[in-house]
Amino acid sequence: MNLQRFVTLSETQAALNYDDERTVRRANTAAEQMRTMISSIPENATSEISQVLTLLSHPTAGSWAAFCLMDHHKLTAEDERACLDVIRPHAQGNGPDALGVRHWLRSRGLEAG
Repeated sequence: MNLQRFVTLSETQAALNYDDERTVRRANTAAEQMRTMISSIPENATSEISQVLTLLSHPTAGSWAAFCLMDHHKLTAEDERACLDVIRPHAQGNGPDALGVRHWLRSRGLEAG
């Protein structure tokens, strides 16, 4: 998988401006491409999954990598914990993103904190 492409897509998504329909379309396309990149990794491709896990500390790609890995792969307990360590801070606060993350966590039987 092309990690730099994933990072670039995450930056496109982060530049989303809901007042500009063009950025919304670009962000939606970028999000779908990131999900496709992660979902297309075969379950037994542990080296590729390990490569994606290196993105967890990236400021924009980290959360996308964490959510996509959790949604599309059965991870080891350690890798799942690493992903959740990236995801859970996004559940803090009262904004719509935090509410969405709390819903995402609850829908998977996970706690926000």
